[in-house]
Amino acid sequence: MKPVVTFVALTLVFGAVDAKPVPKKIPDQPAKTDAELLQGEWRMVGLEQYGKVSKVFPLVLKITGDQWEYTSTDLQGGRAKTTFKTDLTTNPRKLDLIHSRGTEFETVSQCIYKIEGDMLTICQSRSRERPTAFKTSENGGVLMVMKRDKK
Repeated sequence: MKPVVTFVALTLVFGAVDAKPVPKKIPDQPAKTDAELLQGEWRMVGLEQYGKVSKVFPLVLKITGDQWEYTSTDLQGGRAKTTFKTDLTTNPRKLDLIHSRGTEFETVSQCIYKIEGDMLTICQSRSRERPTAFKTSENGGVLMVMKRDKK
């Protein structure tokens, strides 16, 4: 009985003889693309305009496929739709918002964006140049911080 107790005690202290830890297999999951990460509903939680923090107004951004739909009581008409394209080869990442009215009129807002967990930050300048940093100046620009709506 004494050798069994000694063996059990040594096994508890030093581990089983020739026992090697077996790593748990974590299933491979493909990395999500930004287009996939952007999908869903987002609510504005932060706003900066013209170099100053602004009051956040109720704005919901719903992204489905390549379509963005803004809904707000503060927007004329309450809704705005646009399509988007991203460029993942740059840092910061580029975002083009393509606004169309009919078949003959189209404008493109050149933005930058970043996704950090459930937060989406979008920065757009008022000039024709794409911003290079997540900030605005007294000359213009809009920086929106959105939080994923977990419904």
